[in-house]
Amino acid sequence: MYYFDKAGYELMEQDDSIIGVGLEFYCKALNVAVILSRPFHETIHGHRIENAKNDLCRKNNIRLIRILEAGCRTYDNCMCLQCDDENLESYNWALISMFDVLGIAMSVDCERICGKCFMVSEVPNE
Repeated sequence: MYYFDKAGYELMEQDDSIIGVGLEFYCKALNVAVILSRPFHETIHGHRIENAKNDLCRKNNIRLIRILEAGCRTYDNCMCLQCDDENLESYNWALISMFDVLGIAMSVDCERICGKCFMVSEVPNE
């Protein structure tokens, strides 16, 4: 994600070497994983996979932060930052909150960068 790079932190994307399954974003320096909600996560199969990621992160002492779209289910064993609605102000709040929790002072402008972060993809049939 743009703002980790801007703060001087390297991110690994979709790397499965950390816990055995792909993490959307992982920052080794902060030992934190970030997952952005996707429509697939709301399916029964998707929710089970995501819960397994939570457990694997917890067992490996990795802090997991999920940025969830409005109306998405929350998860146990991780930090869920749920947007109030689907507008850029809500995503700004989620990113600012995440960086604040990580101790990184960051000015966020989702209008400039969020288009590709929160692209909606099709939900596969169950």
